Amino acid sequence: MVVIALVWLAAFVTLWYLHRRHRFEHDYHNDLLALGVLALATAGFFWRLLFTPGVWMLAGGALASFLFPLFRFPAQSLQSGRLPLWVRIFTAARPL
Repeated sequence: MVVIALVWLAAFVTLWYLHRRHRFEHDYHNDLLALGVLALATAGFFWRLLFTPGVWMLAGGALASFLFPLFRFPAQSLQSGRLPLWVRIFTAARPL
């Protein structure tokens, strides 16, 4: 994450410098600044998934209890050497 932030900062400073020297008519550094703010807001929203080890699905809720078996069945089938074409664990089976 630190490397990505440093690369973004270097690109921002470079574009700002080139804009100040009138090499670019359009101020691309503002566009890059907006992308950085959006990336920071996204990282702030998903901080637990990005920065906490071992967290891949938020705990609780009906969606988590439905999706975990749905993803676990194909994973176990692939690990055992079978290609899963149908999910047998819900209703009367359905295509994967």
